[in-house]
Amino acid sequence: MPGPGVFEGHLREAIALNRARAPVYARLSQGRSRVVSEALILAERATLPLARWYDTRARPYHDAGVPLMPSMFVSMEGLPEPGMTSIHEARMNAMRRHLEESRERVRAVTPRLRHLATSKGLPDPEQLLRKLVWWHDRALPLADRLDALARPLQREGISILVHDLPPIPLLPADWPDERPRPVAR
Repeated sequence: MPGPGVFEGHLREAIALNRARAPVYARLSQGRSRVVSEALILAERATLPLARWYDTRARPYHDAGVPLMPSMFVSMEGLPEPGMTSIHEARMNAMRRHLEESRERVRAVTPRLRHLATSKGLPDPEQLLRKLVWWHDRALPLADRLDALARPLQREGISILVHDLPPIPLLPADWPDERPRPVAR
């Protein structure tokens, strides 16, 4: 039996990271961060069945060389260590920003993935990818709740969520940016 798919693997990576960081944040916050860590890990674990569903549907595309799920995710490696930091208001709302960046990445990679899939004789994955955007939108209220729980700790300089979520560029690093550029005059 194959190992976890890309989406499930990404979630498992996040769960492991957040489990490892939870005690650090708990020490820094005298235990007040536990509610944030537990809610975050619970949300990630609750998303595992959805991730498996997507990974199963994406497998034929992956087998044909169309990176549906790999093009969506950014590694959790290289994140700053958990701890104390000066956090200004612009860096708060980290979970909402993470989901919004992820949603925009799905939108940005969709045209190229659709073209690549249909050029290989595969069904157009538009509906699958559109549904992924829909799931992102449905998760925003939870993101707002997690951000609200984390905000008092962040104001004290505790880096929870801020250092736990990678920034998500609009396109994968190995993709050329094919967006139209302004013409110089």
